[in-house]
Amino acid sequence: MRIPSLIAALVLIGATLTPITLGQSEPAYSLKGPLPACDGTYAIVRLTEIKPDSNFEAYEKALALHKEWFRKNGYKDQIFAARVLERDEKSGEAHFSNHMVLQYHFIEQGSKPPVHDAEWDAYVKAYTDISTMKETYISCVPGEHTPRSMK
Repeated sequence: MRIPSLIAALVLIGATLTPITLGQSEPAYSLKGPLPACDGTYAIVRLTEIKPDSNFEAYEKALALHKEWFRKNGYKDQIFAARVLERDEKSGEAHFSNHMVLQYHFIEQGSKPPVHDAEWDAYVKAYTDISTMKETYISCVPGEHTPRSMK
């Protein structure tokens, strides 16, 4: 009798700890309903895999289009990519990954959801042509860690 209760409790605990994640084509702004209050700023964190026939430099070009769209449309969002470190299994030496990248997108407080247009579609296509989004998380970053340019 205790085992089924324990399993049910673990399932409930696990369900309450499941993060909000988004699919490849679903932007964070499309979440249904309001988000809980955040005493800092929301940030989208994406783990992306660069396709074997592409490279980080191509990813940076897509990133530039992404940043330009937000700037051109009046957003103060901060968007940047960070290279992932890997360790060579044989030598043990660390190097920057040629196929994985983390992207951070800090969302300006109070900003309205973006309206997709042809330029939006173009920068999304630039990403999807060369990479596959593996994971996307939305987080609340404490106010003291909000980028200075957004304060």
